[in-house]
Amino acid sequence: MVANLNFNGVTRRVVMQAPKNGFFYVLEAATGKLISADPFVPVNWASHVDIETGRPVENPAARYDRTGEVAFVTPTGAGAHNWRPMSFSPKTGLVYFGSRHSAQAYIADADFTPSSVGTNTGVSRALTPAQQADMAAREDLQFEDRGALMGWDPVGRGPVWRVLDPQNAIDGGTLATGGDLVFAGGGQGEFIAYRADNGDRLWTFSAQTGVAAGPISYAIDGEQYIAVAAGRGLQPYYQPNHSRLLAFKIGGSAALPPAAEYSPPELNPPPNTASAEVVTRGAAVYGQNCVQCHGNRIGTFPDLRTSASLANAELFNAIVLDGALTANGMVSFAAALSREDADAARAYIITLANEAKDAETAAAAIAAQNAADADAPHTE
Repeated sequence: MVANLNFNGVTRRVVMQAPKNGFFYVLEAATGKLISADPFVPVNWASHVDIETGRPVENPAARYDRTGEVAFVTPTGAGAHNWRPMSFSPKTGLVYFGSRHSAQAYIADADFTPSSVGTNTGVSRALTPAQQADMAAREDLQFEDRGALMGWDPVGRGPVWRVLDPQNAIDGGTLATGGDLVFAGGGQGEFIAYRADNGDRLWTFSAQTGVAAGPISYAIDGEQYIAVAAGRGLQPYYQPNHSRLLAFKIGGSAALPPAAEYSPPELNPPPNTASAEVVTRGAAVYGQNCVQCHGNRIGTFPDLRTSASLANAELFNAIVLDGALTANGMVSFAAALSREDADAARAYIITLANEAKDAETAAAAIAAQNAADADAPHTE
């Protein structure tokens, strides 16, 4: 983003960027000379960016390929801020963008062999129980919120305000207007207007789907409109999407059709019967080949914990190895996986599914007990 900023009475033409690595950059537009680079989320892969060279000063422990040890890194490969457009208001002097707060483990895969399928990163995401415990114990990797929308001061080099969402990353594209408003998609399928100076939420519209794109403002016959493309799927995968273009104006009276009813797939996994060694192998296979789409808990693609193929090894292998669902986008992974690899991955997914089922059962029991306690007669 290019803008004119006032530094101690001197106007400078600058380029600004909030990239995936977690540092907000301000550079001279004409020369590329670095003016500042400051973390806008917790960053542990580098201590700072050297102002003279423009290079980050890396944390040696983050070089898992050299240390041979697991590295717990924040931000993750998904980025502290990704492609969603940010905006700048010349009136407030602030830049508006969403951020993501998360950590990820990286382990060099000593047995990595390039394949025609999979990510080919040479990184294993499978953690031992001890490594999982280590990550859970690191206070610097525990975040109370998954994301924030912020008004960032590129001259003061920090946030003036932050709007948090404990459950979802607020990372929709933003639009700053001359009326001192900021429009952005929220984390729960909303389209929201905030005050540009302090981040107060002024207006919310339920879009029935995710809003990730950058809004635009335009006028027809002197009347202002705000428009945004909506249609990013929310979780879980099978929820209706409702992709559409939404346009708003003051006094607009159009209404969306009723949202479609949705029943999530049931968690009904078979019991865990595989050995700990097989499950550990399956975690490594899954981390190298599956997690980038399906996720460890809930992913962008179908949640495999609810898959009927978990109860049928032949069906699972027909999909994973034989390409039975190639027409749906799930190609064969036979080039990378053996039958034993596929069986181990299935065992690992069954473990995840049973963990989720146990958590679901426990939550239902707590809710039932709370309801019973609320209905019980009380004596003073």
